[in-house]
Amino acid sequence: MKILITGGHLTPALAYIDYVKTHFPENELIFVGRRFSQESSRQVALEQKEVEQRNITFISLNSGKLTLYNPFLLIIQAFRFIISLFKSIGIVYTIKPDIYISFGSYLAAPVGIACWLQRIPIITHEQTRTLGFANRFLMHLADKIAISFPETKKQTPKIKTVLTGNLIRQGILASHPKPAWVSYTDRQPLLYITGGSQGSEIINATIAQMLKSLLKDWVVIHQCGPASHSRNYLKDLEKLRVKLPGKLRYRYMVKEWISETELSWIYRNAQVCISRSGANTTLELTAFSIPTIYIPLPFSHADEQQHTAEYLKKQGMAILLPQQQLTPESLLKALDAVKKKYPQLKNNLKKTTVSLTAAEKLHALVKVYEKNTTR
Repeated sequence: MKILITGGHLTPALAYIDYVKTHFPENELIFVGRRFSQESSRQVALEQKEVEQRNITFISLNSGKLTLYNPFLLIIQAFRFIISLFKSIGIVYTIKPDIYISFGSYLAAPVGIACWLQRIPIITHEQTRTLGFANRFLMHLADKIAISFPETKKQTPKIKTVLTGNLIRQGILASHPKPAWVSYTDRQPLLYITGGSQGSEIINATIAQMLKSLLKDWVVIHQCGPASHSRNYLKDLEKLRVKLPGKLRYRYMVKEWISETELSWIYRNAQVCISRSGANTTLELTAFSIPTIYIPLPFSHADEQQHTAEYLKKQGMAILLPQQQLTPESLLKALDAVKKKYPQLKNNLKKTTVSLTAAEKLHALVKVYEKNTTR
């Protein structure tokens, strides 16, 4: 069976790829993705590297991201979208997949239209509680809509909708040794900081301002995100690290991206995390019962990150710190709050069950089309 995949949300796409490669190695996987996460800043996306490391064919495609906020920009992006649609039609015609699986983001739209025109079955997966823009469009073309939360059923056609849960990467669930670059002993608590795969400029800048104060009490592993044409987070933070007193210098480790095997060790050893509140990151942090200070991205679709963080806070599993209130002082206060509430936060997290069978359930939908590959 030949399976075409797009993964604007990369980690669940990788989780699905790993599941298929492990349990159904006879299936052929092809991934269509972006070279740059943001064309304007030329920030390199991680899709190609992660996919090709798994010996999966990667096909580069860029598409216009349609926006209603800027009419001039909308015209430019609409032109790019049309170009990407014709390219997608060519890709699908050449590959002739048996099925197409989308993990959201704007790239899913042109590929989805191309598959629909060529009568290729479509399954789309939604990771958040609220359908993203691409999935709102794609659900009309899709044969099946896989969702992560029961409440999302209110937004989708019942006859097409299947509750699978969100996919979690198997690589982080397996135990791995401490990465060679980690200088850490269990004498100090370990704090993990992440702004997501693209990094967060405001989180990085705040950490830079408070680094000395932070390292007095914590050993810090900081995933800062890849460079753009205007900023190189890793280079800037490394300069600060080198200037630290020797004792503190070895308590701070900064990386653009952290692999699954490295993250597996970090999740098992981190006492606390500071993070954005995207669906995939919160799933992993909840699965490992890590008390977290969530700083939601203010401009996420339908304020999805804010809603996720508020839900976790109400359940007594996290601390919420809005970005507009983020300062070195407020972040230190939030860390103090985590220390005071730590037993309660940890206990509530441990009571939460995270499904580990979402990839299996998703592939069960795919197998329906293994013999019947026409509509």
